[in-house]
Amino acid sequence: MTDQVDETIRRLEEAGLAERVSHKGAVVKGLTLAELVHVYDVRRLPEVEAARLGAQQIGPTDVDRM
Repeated sequence: MTDQVDETIRRLEEAGLAERVSHKGAVVKGLTLAELVHVYDVRRLPEVEAARLGAQQIGPTDVDRM
C-alpha cells in the first residue's frame, strides 16, 4: 500500500499538482483560477464523449430502470 501512495505522490509531483515541503511532506499545490478552469475544461472533454456514447446505446429498458 505504501508503494502505491508513494507512486501516486510522485505522479502528482510530476504533474505539478503536489510538492514536497520540508517538515510537512507532500503538499497539494494551490491552483490559480486560470489553471482550475483549464483542468475542468480538459475533464469535460472525455465526460461529454462518454455521455454521448452512452446515450447512443441506451434502450427503453434502461430508461425504465433509471
